[in-house]
Amino acid sequence: MQLKRTLTTFSDNNQLFSLPIFNDSLIANQQVKNIKWTTQTLLINIQRGEHQLVPNGDTIIQVGDTLQVSTNQAGYQQLQQYL
Repeated sequence: MQLKRTLTTFSDNNQLFSLPIFNDSLIANQQVKNIKWTTQTLLINIQRGEHQLVPNGDTIIQVGDTLQVSTNQAGYQQLQQYL
């Protein structure tokens, strides 16, 4: 799956991505704290329907969510495997 890059000027190494969560996503129905994020990956918010959520470790990622994530190239490659 090709991730949607929404902003390229977050930092020299990181970019901001908008990541839709589908039925077959490996991180669907997982708590944020149980996902093995790279150290350079930051989950900024979750769009759930018309609501914006500020996630914490106990937040469960659901099918239909769209994640806003800042990450570098290594994190980008990892996220492609999760989706």
